[in-house]
Amino acid sequence: MKPGPRLTDWLLLLGSLAFTVVAALLLVAGRDARGAIACLTFFGMCTAVATWILVLKLRMRASADAVRVSIVGGVAIPSRDSLRWIGGAGLAVGGSILVWSGAAIGVVFQGLSVFMAGAGVTLMVLLATKRVGGHSLTFSPEGLRVANGAESFVVRWTNLAAVDAAEFHSNPVVLLHVRDADEVVATAKGPDVERARRRVARMIQKNRGWVGCDVFFIPYHFGLDAVLLTKALAGYAAHPERRAELALHWLPAGDRRDGDSRPGPE
Repeated sequence: MKPGPRLTDWLLLLGSLAFTVVAALLLVAGRDARGAIACLTFFGMCTAVATWILVLKLRMRASADAVRVSIVGGVAIPSRDSLRWIGGAGLAVGGSILVWSGAAIGVVFQGLSVFMAGAGVTLMVLLATKRVGGHSLTFSPEGLRVANGAESFVVRWTNLAAVDAAEFHSNPVVLLHVRDADEVVATAKGPDVERARRRVARMIQKNRGWVGCDVFFIPYHFGLDAVLLTKALAGYAAHPERRAELALHWLPAGDRRDGDSRPGPE
C-alpha cells in the first residue's frame, strides 16, 4: 500500500463536510428542526471519522522516508483503550440523538440508529468488564510478544515471512505473515495453556479468512504509526544483528516511563 490518503478519502471528507454545513443551515433557518438535527448529527459523525482517517494517513505519508526504525525492547506497549471508550461513547450518544430526531426521516433510519446506540453501549460494557482491550505489544530479541490480559503468544523474528502496511475498512493496519503458524500457536501461554493455544489457532484461522494474513494490528489502538511499525518489524526480521538492541535497557529515572517504547525513525 502506498502510504498516504487516497482521492476517495478526500472526497469522503468533502462530501460529509458539505452535508454537515447544509444540515446546519437548515437548522438555523428553522426548517424541520428534528430532521435537520438528525442530518447534522449523522454527517457530523461522518466528518469526524473521515478527518480522523485522513490525519492518520497523512502521518503515514510523513513516515514513508524513514530508513531505519528502532524500538526500546522489553517494555510493553499497551493498547490505548481510551480511544475505544471515545468511540463507544460517540456511537451511544450520537445514536441516541438520531433515535430521537430520526422520526422525520423514517422508521428504518430510527432502527439503524437504535443499533448504532446499542453497539456503542455494548462496546463500553465490554471495556468495563475487560472483555475488550487490555492488549500489549512487546519487542524482544526473540520476537514480538502479543499479550491479551494474562494470555500471550510470540511471533519469532525467524518465523516472520513478510509484514505489510495495508487498509482494512479504510483503517490503516499492519499485516504479519508467518512461515509456520503451528510455531506461533506453540508459543502461547496463560493460566490455561491449552485454552490459550486454541485461542491463537482460532485467531490465525479467522485472520486468514477475513484479512488474508496470520496476525494483524490496528496500530492507532497502540498509539503507533502503521508505516513506522511495519518498518520496525521488517527491520528486526531481516537484520538478526539488530535484535540484541531489543534486550531490556534500564534508563535513568525520568528518562523513560513504562510503556514508552514507541518506534522512532532514524
